[in-house]
Amino acid sequence: MREEMTNNIKYIMSFLITVLFMPLPEACWASKNEQIQGLIYEESVNDFSCSPGGTKIGTQAAGENFYHRDTSCQEPDDPKEDLKYKKWHKKLRKVLNYHPANLPEKFMQAIHNFKHILQLPQEPPEDDSIIPIFVMGPPRSGTTLMGAYLGSCPRVYNFIEYTGFYLSLEIGPECQSKVEAPYKEHYYPSLFKHAKKFCVKQARAQNCIAYVDSNPFNLLIIKKLQQKISPAIFIIMLRNYKGVIPSLERSFKDDRLWAGETDQARAALYLKFYRCLDDVDPARAIYLDYDQLCRHPESTLKEFEKAFHSKLTQVCGTHIPEWKFNREVFCQAHATSNKNMSSEKRCIGKRTLEGGIKLESIQPYNEEEWPLEREKALQTLVEQYDRIFEKEEAKPRSSSFREVWSCFS
Repeated sequence: MREEMTNNIKYIMSFLITVLFMPLPEACWASKNEQIQGLIYEESVNDFSCSPGGTKIGTQAAGENFYHRDTSCQEPDDPKEDLKYKKWHKKLRKVLNYHPANLPEKFMQAIHNFKHILQLPQEPPEDDSIIPIFVMGPPRSGTTLMGAYLGSCPRVYNFIEYTGFYLSLEIGPECQSKVEAPYKEHYYPSLFKHAKKFCVKQARAQNCIAYVDSNPFNLLIIKKLQQKISPAIFIIMLRNYKGVIPSLERSFKDDRLWAGETDQARAALYLKFYRCLDDVDPARAIYLDYDQLCRHPESTLKEFEKAFHSKLTQVCGTHIPEWKFNREVFCQAHATSNKNMSSEKRCIGKRTLEGGIKLESIQPYNEEEWPLEREKALQTLVEQYDRIFEKEEAKPRSSSFREVWSCFS
């Protein structure tokens, strides 16, 4: 690209210097030996016709435009002056590497190239100075909670549940999958680029160096996100179905119809998400067990923060000072409506009299919501769940997958 630009500039400069500085002597010299017949001047009319009031250059006589000039001029009165122009032009040709006979063609090609560049601006290089962080998992698996925790760092812009990526990669193409639209091939890639640039712009406007998106549905497009966004960190939330399905039931009663009307529908949604674990790149992912966070909040959170900063340094390729997060987010419920709660939602964070935050152990789900009949009705879910568990455990990881999923055994 740089060489092409250099050549374009060279030919344009050659033309302008020829026209502006030595139209008369060159035309006389050339017409005597090469009979150019004014090509340099006439060929430029197509793209550069003079507009009313425009500047007229290179005239042979008053009121005559340069592209109308007559090359049948006479020899210069002063032979020395003619010789001076010949020597200077010879040197100019040597420097610029062009010949008057083929200059118009090269000049017009250079102008065409410049027009193409101006009409189709080059894409700027992707900005990788803003670090994307994705928290994902089935709905009601703690994604909003951990997104809020990571977003409590002043360096991180919290998008909460940003739908831009899922819209451009899944929802939009799916809506038009059976529509013959000629623009689809270009529109949705363009929409995805906008979604990325929007995140970077918003984060930079708040002087942040990272952003977090805790939309759980991003797990369904994890493979595409890993291919299209790099570097990035992916936090995978793991939670037992005994906690997720009752929470999805409450969501359905809050008019979130996607949560499923029956336990079987909720179980299918739950398994649909965790089947996507096959597509997760372990080198870019951190698994966080929500049930373990509830049972052992202090130790689980410390291990997570250590793993997160290690992954952050690995992804960025340089040492990143530890980020400070605000544990106050654990003192309130996230992504759960109180309208259909039978009792007050318990949180692992408690405010102390001294104004600090203390983390306390709580039960990750209510055993009373799982009578034997309900468990038997979801026997298929339990069996598929175990198969996913065994398959994931067989994969090589830095730590045992059984430890990560310890609450599922």
